[in-house]
Amino acid sequence: EFLFLTFTLKNPKVTQMRKAMRTMSQAFGMLIKRKIFADVFRGGIRTFEVTRNYAERLKNHCHPHIHAIAQTKADAFNLFIAYMQAEEIKALKKEYKDKRDKENKEKMLKSIIKINKRFDGLSVKKKAEMIKVFFEDNWTECLKKCAEKEGLSWNDEDYAKTEGRAIVDVKQVRAGGEPGAPILTGEGFQEHGDKVINYVLKYSLKEDDKRIFTGDKWSQIFDNQIRGMRMIAPFGLWRSELGKEE
Repeated sequence: EFLFLTFTLKNPKVTQMRKAMRTMSQAFGMLIKRKIFADVFRGGIRTFEVTRNYAERLKNHCHPHIHAIAQTKADAFNLFIAYMQAEEIKALKKEYKDKRDKENKEKMLKSIIKINKRFDGLSVKKKAEMIKVFFEDNWTECLKKCAEKEGLSWNDEDYAKTEGRAIVDVKQVRAGGEPGAPILTGEGFQEHGDKVINYVLKYSLKEDDKRIFTGDKWSQIFDNQIRGMRMIAPFGLWRSELGKEE
């Protein structure tokens, strides 16, 4: 299966864009190395998109974000849900680790039954909501660590409206990109693969993008900040496979 992912960061000033993009690139690399993501993701390709806002309060800022296509194991959403379920049970068992008497053991078993029942009753919509939050929690943790390393300022209050999380959008890719179409699998990739990859690559910055390069001071700073940055990069198995083609 395939996921279309978008990772964001609070809009930095254009003078801080290089640090912001380096932070995001490192955070993405850290995220996909975490056990659950390394287990579920097989590979993919990520690209940076940068936009600007001409509103007065944001005129000196920019909006870098990462778009990615990730090839996953089959039934990826349920794999993430199963991981969350297992982690919740693991935390519960740790809580009762030193409480070995019969009463507490019974309490623990009842709690585990409740957890299993709650997860078994999840709707498709609820699973998608939980997975979004799971991605955002992990992405935000990685961003914080990498921001500190890069010397990029971080303020939790900037994310107060999103419950302390940087926004991540997670969508399952459908064959042909049409709503309601079947989930795209490896079998359908031969037919729809080029369209999927081009969909991600279209977001990559173009040198003739008149929305960005207007010749003003902002675009001059932007051009200097972005110079030498890697805008498109494969990851996982796709890195080696694309390397063979090259």
